[in-house]
Amino acid sequence: MHRTSPTRVAIGFAVAALTATTLLVPAPSLAATPVASNSSPSQQASSAAAFVDSIGVNVHLHYTDTTYDRYDDIIKPRLLELGVKNLRDGIYTYPAASASSTYYQRLRDLAQSGMKFNLLSSMQTPWGQATDFNKLADVVAWSGGKDAVRTLEGVNEPDAQNVSDWAARTRTVQEQLASTVRSTPTLNGVEIVGPSLTKTESTRALGDLSSLTDYGNIHYYPSDRNPETQGWGSNGYGSLLWNLNYIARPVTTQRPVISTETGYYNSPTSDSGMSRTAAATYIPRLLLGSYDAGIRRAFLYELVDQKANPNDKEANFGLLDSTGKPKESFTALQGLIRLLSDPQGANFQPGRLDYSLATQARDIQTSLLQKSDGTFFLAVWRAAPVWDVNADRELQVPAAPLKVTLPEGSTARAVHELGQDGLIRTRSLSGSQADLQVGPTVQLVEIGTSAPQWPSTGS
Repeated sequence: MHRTSPTRVAIGFAVAALTATTLLVPAPSLAATPVASNSSPSQQASSAAAFVDSIGVNVHLHYTDTTYDRYDDIIKPRLLELGVKNLRDGIYTYPAASASSTYYQRLRDLAQSGMKFNLLSSMQTPWGQATDFNKLADVVAWSGGKDAVRTLEGVNEPDAQNVSDWAARTRTVQEQLASTVRSTPTLNGVEIVGPSLTKTESTRALGDLSSLTDYGNIHYYPSDRNPETQGWGSNGYGSLLWNLNYIARPVTTQRPVISTETGYYNSPTSDSGMSRTAAATYIPRLLLGSYDAGIRRAFLYELVDQKANPNDKEANFGLLDSTGKPKESFTALQGLIRLLSDPQGANFQPGRLDYSLATQARDIQTSLLQKSDGTFFLAVWRAAPVWDVNADRELQVPAAPLKVTLPEGSTARAVHELGQDGLIRTRSLSGSQADLQVGPTVQLVEIGTSAPQWPSTGS
């Protein structure tokens, strides 16, 4: 389903042209304004439950010649351990497809465990069939119904499939997808995601599809750079903002955006890979930054390394290795989800927290989340690279002192740090101040308050 992306390849080539000085300069994040000494932000919190619900992961439950075929002993157990509730996979409408197909049995089984799906359409190519939209309502039913299928997506990276008339075919698929969803009562409430593109020039060929979508789409791969990067040149190529402005907006204008693929791969000797510990440091930062930038859902690519082949880029994006053993990034994501999960927070409307930060570091980033019981979690980290993209080695980033001062009635209870090994280390705090040493890994300051600073829970 997922072919090698020219975006990912081009990113690797672009890195080689940069100087070491450029590569090692921390860039500001989209997640927040860099914190200056003695700053006093009054910050609106985001819902912790909504953030957790924004996290997804790509799977390939139809790939019988890879680790994905080990559904019962690896895939399902690890998904349940991870805690991610959003999965991205394909729409399969070949003649023999039915509710009894192994693939759809697996989707229904996961739906019963609370999983939700984004399912991907296809166009006709020399190596693949177009989605049969006459079967779309059946596919959704086979997958667990519209309560399980949240979104249906256009064509995956159509401009990377070496088809001369890809733009016309992609638009036809999107028209058929939108028409079928909007005219079928049993699909009412299922939302439509646009196609994912890999090149800016492709947006001109495809044109405006906003009337045929509910969400825009990007495949945001920072390559082997830190997720806060503002780009590799004056045009910002490679950054999240660049992807939003030059890939999503020209095709779906002001529609909200889903990143249906994002992440890092672990092959340090390759042109744009990195170590497992570097990826574990970056992935929580990537997800927090994407959410604060307005990305409605971000699907990490992918759950498991498909095969044991360290020289194959596409086989090394997994949160699990090819034997199903968790990598450090799996453990970090699992810990982040467990810490911020809020089962009662679906309708919660978070409030603001007035606090001050004092530091001499110019690259401290923050993200503020709140649970429905009123507890705030202030995420802080240094937006610095931990991977040298020229030398293909890890970089040591010193910790910087940071003092957090809370408003009257608020107490710092603890700080939870996601280590490079993925494990959470918790240190108890007390009082209205927290003195931290902040490095490149995410730390979350847990804050209780006796004076409510948030609206009431919605109905």
